[in-house]
Amino acid sequence: MKPRHLIFLILIITSFTTKASSVDSLLQLIQTEKKDTNRVNILLNITVELRSNYPDSAKSYANQALQISKRVGFSKGKNEAIYQLSVIEYFKGNYEQALKYIKISKELLSRNKKFERELALTLIIEGNVYKNIGNYNKAIEIYDECLRISKRQKDNHLWIIVSNNKANIYRREGNHDEAIKIYEEALKLCKTEDFEADRIMVLGNIGLVYKEQKEYETALSYYEQVLAYHEKTGNKRSTAILLNNIGNIYSDQEKYNQSLKAHQESLEIRQEIGDLSGQASSFLNIGNIYLKAFRDYKRALEYSMRSLEINQKINSNEGTANAFLTIANIYQEQKNHKKAIENGEKGLLLLENNDALQLKQSAYEILSASYEAIGNYKTSITYFRKFQEVKDSIFSQTNRDAVNDLTRKYRLEQHEQELTGQQILLDKEKARRSLYLGVIIFLLVLGFLSFYTIRQKQSANSKLQQLNEEVKAQNEELLLAQNRLKVANQDLNSFTRMASHDLKEPLRMMGSFSQLLKRRNKNLDESSQEYIGYITDAAQRMTRMIDDMLSYATNNIRIENMEQLDLNQVLSTVKENLKLRIKENNAVINVADNLPSIKGQDSLIGQVFQNLIANGIKFQQPDIRPEINITAESTSTENIFKITDNGIGIAPENQTKVFQLFKRFNHEYEGSGIGLATCKKIVELHNGTIDLESEEGKGTTFILRFPV
Repeated sequence: MKPRHLIFLILIITSFTTKASSVDSLLQLIQTEKKDTNRVNILLNITVELRSNYPDSAKSYANQALQISKRVGFSKGKNEAIYQLSVIEYFKGNYEQALKYIKISKELLSRNKKFERELALTLIIEGNVYKNIGNYNKAIEIYDECLRISKRQKDNHLWIIVSNNKANIYRREGNHDEAIKIYEEALKLCKTEDFEADRIMVLGNIGLVYKEQKEYETALSYYEQVLAYHEKTGNKRSTAILLNNIGNIYSDQEKYNQSLKAHQESLEIRQEIGDLSGQASSFLNIGNIYLKAFRDYKRALEYSMRSLEINQKINSNEGTANAFLTIANIYQEQKNHKKAIENGEKGLLLLENNDALQLKQSAYEILSASYEAIGNYKTSITYFRKFQEVKDSIFSQTNRDAVNDLTRKYRLEQHEQELTGQQILLDKEKARRSLYLGVIIFLLVLGFLSFYTIRQKQSANSKLQQLNEEVKAQNEELLLAQNRLKVANQDLNSFTRMASHDLKEPLRMMGSFSQLLKRRNKNLDESSQEYIGYITDAAQRMTRMIDDMLSYATNNIRIENMEQLDLNQVLSTVKENLKLRIKENNAVINVADNLPSIKGQDSLIGQVFQNLIANGIKFQQPDIRPEINITAESTSTENIFKITDNGIGIAPENQTKVFQLFKRFNHEYEGSGIGLATCKKIVELHNGTIDLESEEGKGTTFILRFPV
């Protein structure tokens, strides 16, 4: 077990023991307590202790408190029990049931102004429900009513909680400037009132802002502080949220194994405490990892569908829309554009009255690409324009400056606290000097040396801070340049696709009209028929060439998941993929037993072997059965694989050119000239080499070398 996991386990056990001890004490009290109102209060205290980590048990105690309160006419106990039931259902993601309890609670609490603060707490849960199902306008309306109550009650703790929730909505909508202003004011209040738990909550949300700005290391530093606090206090619900957020950062950094581990830990906790909304989020995040990192479409779809089912069950429009868009993305990756459009439009429809700009941006991007893929360019361009509009409105440089200003102010406040503490120590030292005259000189010298050391340290720190600011500014400039390059690459890809379409259209017309001319003029002489054939063949070759150029231009080969590969298993998959071609050509594929393993990405290494075997089958000699032999040998530094065929071979003058893009030397066989170029690119990405030995008319051997 890793040290971090061991520490977390100890903290959870300690917290559980503490809570269990507290609950046990309360259960002992209730056995001896005779007064019904006191029994209700004890049951409600047990509910509060258990509701975050054990909501089902908490619900049982809350129902007992409610029944006793109704029987004896204890209105305060009845109000509190109904409120606790609404909180429990909210924690579990049962939003419809939570709203039913909230409605009853509001009706009871509105009758008496002395319950105004209790009413505000109920309204907070109601606002949170509407926030989670994507009705932001309704949620903000409710939060504003809570803020008015907090001011009348002069309750700063209540104000911080409500303002933080309101700021979270602004952050989701992309209005970071407004969100940051609220976080800043909340931090000041936390300092004034010494609200440590509230300060931790606000710091976690500031971490989310940094994450959305792609300043991942800064965001992680905030998350680690907050996670340590929640692990220490044993708050499983908040721990799961933080693990989910950390998993999202690792995913954005393409550290997919770490991301998957964090999300799986979060999911386990959420399943343990019955948090449906959290489970839906975790399932979707895990599905996205299987899609982006491993191209495991089956698992990606399975996890995304589980998320969709839960979101539909709890009536979360935003969560349901997000699940539909992820499913659309999976189908788009599989080239199933019809289903991609179907699910993308379902997701977009749910976002019609929602201000979740980032989800809308994702929907427009998926639909634009899918409609383009099926040739509906008019609709594709419409969605692409909407995508650009949303993208441009999400974030601005002003928001970035506001975040940096918030950070500087927060650090300055910390520094002022340190200086205040130092001043207190100096005052105490002066008091001691007045009592001990004999050590005055010694203390003065010591103070002078300390002062000099501090000044020197401050000077060095000042220079270091200046250098850090310069590095930060350079990093921001680099990030902007990277973003501009990314946009330029996207524009270039869009231009390439549009140019391909514009070039292919006249070729299609040439081919179509040539065929039409041939059908309508069957009596043309043999030469005319031959000339028409030349035109048709040339148009088809040009179309294939344009398709190949587009494929290579937009091909972005990346290694995302290096692992130790069993080459016998890889080749078994390759043979299964080529099963039909092998059968049609009566080919024999011989693979040596116990091939050495190599470190690489499964799909890419498989693509290399599949291309080489397919070429060996395709470039066969007439009346000779194709036979391909795969062997291997190992040295202390490398593994060497040989793929040998009995095909037509390659002329000596062409052997140095076969790995060049679009190079073809035998036009009797179909091909594009990019297969071997792609193989070379993949092998070199794995720090390997590819060579060949060939004799014309006798076959070819391709030699792959990979480091041990």
